[in-house]
Amino acid sequence: MVKFLLAAALVCAGCTNAPTGAPVPTTAIDIAVVFTPSGDGATFNATLNGQGFARGGATTVSLAPGLYQISGAFTGAGLTVGFQSLGNSGGVVAGSPQNLSGPASQTTVCGIKYISPGASVPSAAFQLQFQVSASPSGLCPGAAP
Repeated sequence: MVKFLLAAALVCAGCTNAPTGAPVPTTAIDIAVVFTPSGDGATFNATLNGQGFARGGATTVSLAPGLYQISGAFTGAGLTVGFQSLGNSGGVVAGSPQNLSGPASQTTVCGIKYISPGASVPSAAFQLQFQVSASPSGLCPGAAP
C-alpha cells in the first residue's frame, strides 16, 4: 500500500491540480473586542473561542477567518460589545455582528448594545455572532462603535 501511494505521488508530481508542499496555514487576524458594561456595579462574563472575559475595555484576540460566537451574561443597566479591526490584513466584517439571543438590543455596524430587562432580573444572558475576514475591505474601523 505504501509503495502504491509513493508511486502515485511520483506519477502525479507533474499534474497541474496536484497539491504541492505542506498545506498553507490560515493566518490569524488580530481584532479588538471591546466590552463596556453600564450602570453602577455592572459586571459581565463572556466567552469567545474558549477564552473567558470579565473586565471591561478592549482586548486583542487573534482569530482565523470565519464565523464566531460570544456568549455570556451581565448585570447592571446594559452591556455593549464592540469590534475593532487592527492593522490592514483583515478584521471583523462591518455589518456582521448579530444578536442571537438575549434581552433587548441595539445593533450597530460594528457592535451590539444589550439593555437590561429591569431590576427584577438580576442577570441577563446573551449570545451574538460576528464574521472575521482576511479581506482588507468592508471591515469595522479601528475605533470603538
